[in-house]
Amino acid sequence: MAPTVLGKRPVHGLEKVREHLLTSLHLGKLRPGDRVLSVRRLADMTGMNRKTVHRAYRVLVREGFLDARPGAGTFVAPGAGPGSPEHREDDLLLAVNRCRAEAHGLGLSPSAFADFAHNALNGGLEGLPLCVVECNREQIDMISRDVKAGLKANPRPFLLSEFVNDPQGALAGAWGVVTTDCHRAEVERAARTVGAPVYRVALDPEFPQKILRWARTRPVVLCVHDERFGSVFLRFLGQLGASGEVLARVRPVTPARLRAELRAAGDDAVLLVSPLAEREAGGRIPVGIRPTGAHWRLAEGTIERLRASISFDVASRREGHA
Repeated sequence: MAPTVLGKRPVHGLEKVREHLLTSLHLGKLRPGDRVLSVRRLADMTGMNRKTVHRAYRVLVREGFLDARPGAGTFVAPGAGPGSPEHREDDLLLAVNRCRAEAHGLGLSPSAFADFAHNALNGGLEGLPLCVVECNREQIDMISRDVKAGLKANPRPFLLSEFVNDPQGALAGAWGVVTTDCHRAEVERAARTVGAPVYRVALDPEFPQKILRWARTRPVVLCVHDERFGSVFLRFLGQLGASGEVLARVRPVTPARLRAELRAAGDDAVLLVSPLAEREAGGRIPVGIRPTGAHWRLAEGTIERLRASISFDVASRREGHA
């Protein structure tokens, strides 16, 4: 089962030793060909176990980063320094070997690592079916757009109630589920019955903050296609610390109620229109009022983390079935 949150992995002994050596190289304290500290001295300096340092040195020798010379000690390999033009190929190979070693530590064989790299970097997730689950169509559409544009995957939209009632039907032929923290627990319970992974995505915090800044001084009319989004969004704004007075100025409405709400809000109101509601709302916006697009996006970096997580799980699954 895949992890649902991509947290920061703990730094293991190999990474600590590599980071120490690379830092020394970049600061000029070490150069290619220099002898590195003994296992005992590096362990004493960093507080790591000597066996851990010894294992890390052996891995770095296998990768070609270090050069072990029996009877003389361990040295920085000639091609391990900050790359000069003649060593660029060596540097690239060292980088690949380091990545492959880390992948091995995570349980990926060399072939699975190659599969991961293809999925993550070369469009290997194109067309992959992914269920996108939320409690309203606005967020489902927003997440689906970004997933399709960023991963070129094939999003399948499902309301939370539909997915929970029939997870097996929803997930038939799909790889996994994408959702936010809001309903993740419910989605995970349903997906667990099918054995499908669940992936968390985060929403861009700037969109609601921008609305709150407007709402401190004037009404904000938010035209949406799915009225269920209104209560969800207002609850979210309240969780961000918005006062009751500010929340009262934020008015989510469907196109059918848009004209009346704009009259009530007055000339000073800000109008935002969801992409799902643009066509229906177009004829209901009075002359002289210029709407602003209201496309809530995924937070920066979310798509890349999602790509890495899915690519890793796909490679691991195929490795297990090989």
